[in-house]
Amino acid sequence: MKVILTGVSSFTGCWFANELSSQGFEVICPLPRKIEDYTGIKKTRLDFVRTKVSILFNCPLGSTDFLELCSKPFDFLGFHASYVKNYHKNDFKISKAFEENLKNLELTLSVIKKHCRGILYSSSIFENAINLETEDLSQYSLPWFNYAFAKKITYLSLKSLSEQNNISFKRFVIANPFGPYEDKKISYYIMKSIIEMKEISLRTPLYKRDMIHVQALAKVYAMTFFELQNKNCSEVRPSQYNVPIQEFAKLMLTEMSRYTKTTTLNIGKQKEFFEPKELLNDQKVSDSCPNLDYEIIWSEYYKYYKEGTSL
Repeated sequence: MKVILTGVSSFTGCWFANELSSQGFEVICPLPRKIEDYTGIKKTRLDFVRTKVSILFNCPLGSTDFLELCSKPFDFLGFHASYVKNYHKNDFKISKAFEENLKNLELTLSVIKKHCRGILYSSSIFENAINLETEDLSQYSLPWFNYAFAKKITYLSLKSLSEQNNISFKRFVIANPFGPYEDKKISYYIMKSIIEMKEISLRTPLYKRDMIHVQALAKVYAMTFFELQNKNCSEVRPSQYNVPIQEFAKLMLTEMSRYTKTTTLNIGKQKEFFEPKELLNDQKVSDSCPNLDYEIIWSEYYKYYKEGTSL
């Protein structure tokens, strides 16, 4: 089966592409910019999957080249890319997000409806924190709101157009993945501190997040394509470690103690909550992926930071 997957240069995107290829899918990955524009960690991610998938540069969503690609027979569309620049700041450009996320969306779906068997949309767990019916306007000033709102509108638009064109559609809700090739978020900070033997200082220890191994997340993602036409389940919400950040830090220290000396943990007192206190999924990956070898997964995670090895 053939999958068109957008967003392959992202942390989760490269792992999704890798797993789809491992599962026997033919994976075609359009990217919006020229090859020389992908540097640093994005280039590293592309190098990770370059021999396993077909990467098409200069092929942004909704462009003439993208529409031409979609006009040829394929089975599924993994709608994973979205506009993310400054996604966690108040100056996130919501109009730019709509422009890029929704460009020629109606035309795209009219082109693919003849042969596409289904669309899997990657959703941010922050979308679930939005309440469009409340009279409380305070959420609109929060740094994460514009990004979450743009994702929400993209999801609702794509869902509606899929239904109008009789294309199967599912929402894949991504919580907080961690692992090799990750972005510089909390798990990156903890791992770098462990490797460099620096104190881990947590300023937001009380946020409860759903941390999930990216390899486990990718397994569930690939499996979802086999069930995309099952209309009994409209969305997938993979969950693994539903714990406060301070407990996740302790878990990482415990796991890394098998490979190296660990450092100290300084848990600060959190008084302010600029993000939702809890952001959790509810479908345990242990139910859908019971045979994953987490000893190997943790070991690869350590080697990635310690040795800088490609997997």
